[in-house]
Amino acid sequence: MVAQVQVAVLCQEVLQVQDAVAVVAPVLLVPMQLILLEEMAAMEHQQQLHLQVTQQLMLVAEVAVLELVLVLLFLLVLEVVEAEVLELLQHQ
Repeated sequence: MVAQVQVAVLCQEVLQVQDAVAVVAPVLLVPMQLILLEEMAAMEHQQQLHLQVTQQLMLVAEVAVLELVLVLLFLLVLEVVEAEVLELLQHQ
């Protein structure tokens, strides 16, 4: 009989805890959901920044390659001009 009373009291306490959790859980979950949404937005923003930096680096690399090609063309033109000048000097 005493055991049945103790079990009944424990069951009543469990029900009270369940009721308290049912009241408190939504209050705790909303801030957690907001934190998760903020974290997701921050991650998405970071990914966008990473993409922008990558695109800018690709543009810088493309410009560097084009500058290198221009320098090589300039050196080639100098060689041709030098050869022409040497040929003209030999004919004089």
